[in-house]
Amino acid sequence: MTDTLYEYDGVLAAPSLASRSTRVVAEAARIGLSVEVFGDLLELRYSGRDHNRSVREFLRALASIIGHADGEIACTISDDSGADPRLEFYSCEDGELYVQEARVVREARRLADRGSDAGTPSTKGRS
Repeated sequence: MTDTLYEYDGVLAAPSLASRSTRVVAEAARIGLSVEVFGDLLELRYSGRDHNRSVREFLRALASIIGHADGEIACTISDDSGADPRLEFYSCEDGELYVQEARVVREARRLADRGSDAGTPSTKGRS
């Protein structure tokens, strides 16, 4: 059995947050999640096991409370199997929660250049 870690991070902006912040914070607290609401902004950061995907359920409830929000919450999912992490991007529109799934695609290995962020293809063993 693999041990899975979920890391959620992001900011949502919605005009309705200011008037509904008490309800949003209460919904988060119901599942033991702490969120910060500043006027029309909600900041979410969570890192943990989230076996029941409670954070996703909170985001679904949040979408129904606020209706529409600009921005997104990114979730990085990694496990101890050694596989590359998976990604999920959540957004709220028309009272619904939308998700876009993504996977990490690795490029060919290359020698890292000390002078910049860009590397050069590895030439080890080539003449």
